[in-house]
Amino acid sequence: MALSAGTRLGAYEIVALLGAGGMGEVYRAHDPRLDRDVAIKVLPAAFGADPERLRRFEQEARAVAALSHANIVTIHSVEEADGIRFITMELVEGQPLSNLIQPDGLPPNRLVALAIPLADALAAAHAKGITHRDLKPANIMVGPDCRVTVLDFGLAKLQVSAPSAGAATAMPTADMTREGRIVGTVAYMSPEQAEGKPIDHRSDLFSLGVILYEMATGRRPFTGETSLSIMSSILKDTPPSITDLKGTLPRELGRIIRRALTKDAERRYQTAKDLRNELEDLKREIESRPVEPVIATRPSERGASIAVMPFTDMSAAKDQDWFCDGIAEEILNALTPLKGLRVAARTSAFSFRGKGDDLRTIGEKLSVTTVLEGSVRRAGDRVRITVQLSDVQNGFQVWSERFDRELKDIFDLQDEIAKAIAERLRVTFAGEKDRLVERATANVEAYQLYLKGRQLALRRGTSLPPALELFRRAVELDPDYALAWAGIADAFTGMAIAGSVRGSESKANAIAAATRSIGLDPTSAAGHAALACATLMHENDRATAKQEFERGLELNPDDVVGRCWYALLYLQWACGKLEQGISEARVALDKDPLSAYVAFTLGACLCTAGRTDDAIETLRRGVQLDPESFVARWMLGVSLGTAGRFEEAVSTLETALGLSRRASSALASLATVFGHWGKPSEASALHSELLDRASRSFVPLTYLVLSAEASGQRKEAVAFARRAWDEHEPTFLLHARHFPEYRSLRSDPRFAAIVREMNEPV
Repeated sequence: MALSAGTRLGAYEIVALLGAGGMGEVYRAHDPRLDRDVAIKVLPAAFGADPERLRRFEQEARAVAALSHANIVTIHSVEEADGIRFITMELVEGQPLSNLIQPDGLPPNRLVALAIPLADALAAAHAKGITHRDLKPANIMVGPDCRVTVLDFGLAKLQVSAPSAGAATAMPTADMTREGRIVGTVAYMSPEQAEGKPIDHRSDLFSLGVILYEMATGRRPFTGETSLSIMSSILKDTPPSITDLKGTLPRELGRIIRRALTKDAERRYQTAKDLRNELEDLKREIESRPVEPVIATRPSERGASIAVMPFTDMSAAKDQDWFCDGIAEEILNALTPLKGLRVAARTSAFSFRGKGDDLRTIGEKLSVTTVLEGSVRRAGDRVRITVQLSDVQNGFQVWSERFDRELKDIFDLQDEIAKAIAERLRVTFAGEKDRLVERATANVEAYQLYLKGRQLALRRGTSLPPALELFRRAVELDPDYALAWAGIADAFTGMAIAGSVRGSESKANAIAAATRSIGLDPTSAAGHAALACATLMHENDRATAKQEFERGLELNPDDVVGRCWYALLYLQWACGKLEQGISEARVALDKDPLSAYVAFTLGACLCTAGRTDDAIETLRRGVQLDPESFVARWMLGVSLGTAGRFEEAVSTLETALGLSRRASSALASLATVFGHWGKPSEASALHSELLDRASRSFVPLTYLVLSAEASGQRKEAVAFARRAWDEHEPTFLLHARHFPEYRSLRSDPRFAAIVREMNEPV
């Protein structure tokens, strides 16, 4: 019977079922005594009913537990609780090798990188007299940090499940102390296993040969429709050479696999160490090949190109994603300014998080030739970062390395990684800055607070207030932390735009923080962008905003968010400038093609310029990129309403309301659609909802302007507009001049007078 989450088994709390098989169920469990998660394998009841089998099992488990090797799962204990026998083991994160083998196999460098630690693990176990007996891809885990771990060492011989009728790939395994009993998974058996003869460590080497063949070609060397036909193939057939199946594979790899698959154990590799040494020689041969052709696989690309993927959190608690993202982003930002290197934007690269896309797909979607992947593990004041650089066309691993440092050296470590990547890609950085990653603060705790705040700030909406608090704590620890001051400014401005605070409450803080950031670091693109947004949204100072946006983009031309806001700047200028806004938004989209936010920006510019069909097409793509993006879906609803496609607009905006917990902006836009559709009662109901909300909490006047107009209350709408302009409400400053939702109001002389005042120079 499977154990449910929350069940106690002795001292352990069951978290989740990981899998089940003939050896019983495997669970993720938490050990509160050591505050760590472990894997628990609950043994079948038959073990407890057979004292001799249980004795031999415990003896075997103790032998395996004595193994201490980085590529063999660690057994902690054999225990009993409530009449249930179970083993506690190291919890190995990652995917089984069986999930990673592609239909056409793995590239040679990737294959060898996985095979060498496999051979190391076998050598260590064989030296202790332990044979695996059931080596197969499903028993091999590959972690996000590329660590290879072999599971179930020495335990397979105790499996007691009965054979299933017509089983095609699996056979029962049993005690191997007597001749004539079959052990192992059929497709990976050695000939001596298939015949039920006594086996030794060389049987594992044959199984490894089968795995290597499958890794190289994507197919198994011995096949059949039934277990018996597979065993017959193992005993009689000689599989095609891997180089006959894939002419691009190294002949030396073919020779190694051919020897491992020799049916006569006496002519096979005699030790795992011998096989491992030949794989190591092959690895050096592969690595000696020049890197330049790998980078030049796309003639249309100028120089090298790379995508830095989000790094994987390897901490036990899985609560360091903010730190992992920050490390990856720092490296991405360090590489971006290098001449001859095109770096995919953060949003586009990070959009692949958790999707499992292969390297070729990532390369095609981002138009890059190389991908950097990594993992981060923190333990106290130390951090381990493992990185690997791969070519997307052939899957070759160009470079990989593991770095262990103290946390205080994190900036030096990031700089070291960035320089190593630049060297591998043959990108020249000599003559530029000595460092690619600047030490933004000497206070590591302040840096960590900034990274946490940065991750929250990128989510916008309700995440901005806690982000602001983290930025404030960072500058308390380091008052000279320019990036954190820019974060404070952006958080205040963002909260005002989102309508969570009044502009009068955020204005002074936003401008002061942005000014402080630039004062501390005049070369900070983030500081100039923050000041541009603050002066634009709070002071209607378009001239200063334009100057600061352009200075920020001069310092960092790849600042996609800054360029988006530069595009939105033109929404507040004369209509003749809207095309320039569209042009800037297209530049941002070229740099970050998979960003729903950039699609929203371009869609807003297109819709404002009257190009509603183009806007709808762009925004539909934005919604496809991120179905949870409120702003893209909201702007799509506005564009559909502007185009007179009212039913679609209502449906889209109702979905946006669900995503945003009935955001005031979406309520106002929905009211506007109903008003244009000739349904004033529906618009009035939404206006009443907004008025009721405004009586209890802050609602931007902008949205009351729209809902009043939609419900036929023009005088009230103009009164709200007058108040909004007098208070310099940020959302009103952004929308009132040209945004399509205000088109019916612009014919009113009173509203037109307000717009003329807004257009006067400050």
